[in-house]
Amino acid sequence: MPFVNLEGESPLKGIVPDEWLSTERRLLENSRVIVAMHHDPARVGHCVIFPKRSHVPRFQVCDPDDMVAIGMVLPIVKRGLRFVTGYQCYACVMRSGPLAEQTIDQVYMEIVPTIASQPSIEIDWDPSNERKAGTERKLTGSQAAKLVHVIRQGMGLKHTTGFRHVVYETDSIMAELVQHPSSTGHMVLHPKKLSPDLEDCDPHAIAGCLRDIPRVARAIHHATHQPDFWVCLLNGPDAGQRQPHLSVQLVPCPKLKRTVSVTLKGGANVTPEVARHLSEAMDAVAGEDQIGSALHRPSIPNESAWSEPRADRRVNPRGESCPWLVRARAPHPQLPEWATLRDVHGSDHSWEPDP
Repeated sequence: MPFVNLEGESPLKGIVPDEWLSTERRLLENSRVIVAMHHDPARVGHCVIFPKRSHVPRFQVCDPDDMVAIGMVLPIVKRGLRFVTGYQCYACVMRSGPLAEQTIDQVYMEIVPTIASQPSIEIDWDPSNERKAGTERKLTGSQAAKLVHVIRQGMGLKHTTGFRHVVYETDSIMAELVQHPSSTGHMVLHPKKLSPDLEDCDPHAIAGCLRDIPRVARAIHHATHQPDFWVCLLNGPDAGQRQPHLSVQLVPCPKLKRTVSVTLKGGANVTPEVARHLSEAMDAVAGEDQIGSALHRPSIPNESAWSEPRADRRVNPRGESCPWLVRARAPHPQLPEWATLRDVHGSDHSWEPDP
């Protein structure tokens, strides 16, 4: 059900684009977040996830439960988009503050499908040209120790001394400083368990990484006086993911230096029929996560953007799919244009991955 105030309107009306609140462009909704098609999509499948219960302008004031909800729904969204569009690689970006190029006064995650031959998003990690000029600085041990101390102190942790570049860790995630940072306080949060792809990881691990973003952002803001941040999660080699392990990068934005530059390319016209197919696919994935696993009959099988390694044996490598599913289109450049898979006779839709 849509979350409305006493006047029957969404509390975000006038804050976010009206297209985000339109039921025609809504792909998925739960008690905390809405997934909607972007109002100016760069490619079919370009969508946003945003908290719907209240106005959340910055990371520092965001409810951790809203970030958890975004993290839990993110694998569902990626899986549904991949099933309908065939795109394997996605760039997930969040902005907080004007220096992070935030133009809509609400925290949201932007999910952009992309392929190497026709990239729909370009992320420049060196807009100031320091790396190319050879003037990129490395975080020394003493600088890391001092920064870890003030961040842990700002987070209210009992012990303010970390281990080298590691700021903190839990049973499932680790947060550490980047050794060649784009700015002071540049951090990476990643699951401890091998997680090559959003479809190949535990949703609780990604949700755990995003849950701590508001707390860490407040601590970095207090320590470095930098209130604006980028958050980037890259899924797949075409999106810029260099290692087959997911990570969430938190990049502070200083006033005197550009740290990250994100440019969207291209454009797409998403018809109501395509939006309906995307919504139905995500509803199928969300329903399957609740009851389908007990029946061992996946309606939309998992696939990874990486061939190896696979963290979950039930996940297909790139370019394969459940043998009873006929894929109409495979836009990844390393795949054939049409990938028709054989149909399994009978009602048994069981599938086992290759050894």
